[in-house]
Amino acid sequence: MSGRRSRHVSTVLAVGVCVGIFLTSLLSFRIQGTIPDTSWLLTVLDRMHQGDRLYRDVIETNPPFSVWLYLPPHSVASLLGISPELATNIYTFSICFAAVAAACWMMVSAGLAERSSIKILFPALLCFTTLLAGNTFTERDQIGAVMALPLFVLASWRADSGSKVGPRRAHWLVAGVCGSVLPLAKFYYAIVWITVGCWLAYKGRSLKTILLPEFLVIAVILGVYVSSVVLIYPEYFDSMFPLLKETYLVSRSPFLSLIELSYPMFLLTFAGMAIPIIGNERRLSTSLFLGSLSAWIPFFIQGKGWPYHIYPAVLFGSLGIFAAIGRGTGGKEELRIGHRSSGFFVFLVFGCVLVANTRFVGTGAIPHDFVEEIKQATTHPTVAMLGGDIAGGHPLTRMIGGRWIEPYCSDWILVDAFLLAKKAKEANDAASEKRYLQLLMDYSAKKMARFLAAPPDVILVDHGPLDNGPATVLLKIGHFDSILRGYRKIADSDRMAAYARR
Repeated sequence: MSGRRSRHVSTVLAVGVCVGIFLTSLLSFRIQGTIPDTSWLLTVLDRMHQGDRLYRDVIETNPPFSVWLYLPPHSVASLLGISPELATNIYTFSICFAAVAAACWMMVSAGLAERSSIKILFPALLCFTTLLAGNTFTERDQIGAVMALPLFVLASWRADSGSKVGPRRAHWLVAGVCGSVLPLAKFYYAIVWITVGCWLAYKGRSLKTILLPEFLVIAVILGVYVSSVVLIYPEYFDSMFPLLKETYLVSRSPFLSLIELSYPMFLLTFAGMAIPIIGNERRLSTSLFLGSLSAWIPFFIQGKGWPYHIYPAVLFGSLGIFAAIGRGTGGKEELRIGHRSSGFFVFLVFGCVLVANTRFVGTGAIPHDFVEEIKQATTHPTVAMLGGDIAGGHPLTRMIGGRWIEPYCSDWILVDAFLLAKKAKEANDAASEKRYLQLLMDYSAKKMARFLAAPPDVILVDHGPLDNGPATVLLKIGHFDSILRGYRKIADSDRMAAYARR
């Protein structure tokens, strides 16, 4: 009787912890609000719902899966009459819950975890994939990384040559469908599954690994997706991608800055080498850690240095280290350290993981007074911006009940063209400098035409650096100072100023 009561108590505690994590995630949403990328994609869906055409009337830099990913919560919000932001947070939490549940189910099926340990393992993984995600929560990189977890478990199962039970159809179908979301979010992340496939080929001494059903499922889904994009949105390849290749994709942070921002890689690598992970029989931790190392490649390929670009690498590496510690302290495998130092060793490794995840700390919340001043001076205004940072207009536009009327999320084309023209001048590349300056002038002219045809009720001005801030460039080169004469300043902050039409 006492054993049954103990099991009931542990179950209630596990459920209580999960509910607490959910409520904490909602509280975090209330405090820091929606992140800029998600807010913009919800705005894109609003515009499409109003009849605008994607890549024609409203321009998203990414392929359409980035928009389609948030279509379910946006539709549910319309049906239930709740805010799309709240629906998106619940949607993301539900995805994390389902992905962690699928991973735990596979671990029990594969014998990688005891059924009784799930009551501790499940809340721990749920906490890690939601609360510790910080300001990457709801990012497509975060959603894709969390949904990749079942496939890592299945890969570990495949690598266990001594396993008496093999995966069933339900296992590889779930793993394949979930694992496809990561490369769908960004094709760069296909390198993760290529790395895992090579590891399985090495373990099994066979190249037939590429024909495993879960990898075929991913290949089929990607093939259908690319075909759909070509048929539905040919303008993405005809006009959008060439523009990105000319500006956004070649605009990068200095390599030394990327190295500095990738400090979590060094911390996690140190912790992984100290355990050690690679080369031992901890197959789950090995597959996760190899996935982490390969997920750093997209960070350097993209070259922007933004925190959410490293989320998959940090998540996989952190969970790989925890998996190794869990096995090492569970009695089945001993850590290669003395008994007295084991506690300090685990504490040190745990500290490395926590410090690595501080990369996602920081709300970047918009000042409350700034928002209230705009709301008091306007009523559901149309909004435009002079500035190159997506965070300048989003989520601010939705917070003030405004309607974004620009086709782009910001003046990123102008920013990239200006900086690339400056680099071309320093390199004495007159042809490239002329090309980028012409792009800058063309963009400014089109933006001016839009402002004259339909003047926005509110213009947000991003202060930026005084020497090369996009607002400064537009005011001087694009002559938008003449537009602002018809506006009055209604709010100001350290970074942004808001002007209302007189």
